[in-house]
Amino acid sequence: MIELDGVGGAGDLEALARALWAARTREVLRRAGLTREPAPIGRRAEEYVRRRAQIVACGRSRDGKVCVRATGMRAWSVTGDLTPARVQEAAEALIADQQGKVRALKRAIWHPVPSPRPR
Repeated sequence: MIELDGVGGAGDLEALARALWAARTREVLRRAGLTREPAPIGRRAEEYVRRRAQIVACGRSRDGKVCVRATGMRAWSVTGDLTPARVQEAAEALIADQQGKVRALKRAIWHPVPSPRPR
């Protein structure tokens, strides 16, 4: 369970979310032996990076009283009746939403379903 001690409200949670996501990204890159995300090479990679930055991910607590939203995992908003359990539920739902949308984007860009040919 997360703790909200010392967190003054939604603005603090938004700043915390940005910091945690940045730390997670740095760790993923470190494990890959990188210090920053490589520049995209090629049209598909450029499109992926551009569209990934536009993904809007949302998560709600089970009772719907807390909503966490992120655009491109850079601009965050947290709204609602904030309790540790609700914030954790909403954050977990947001991560699942974001990961699902990234997987769908990867499929769309690198493994598109071909259009049926006219007969």
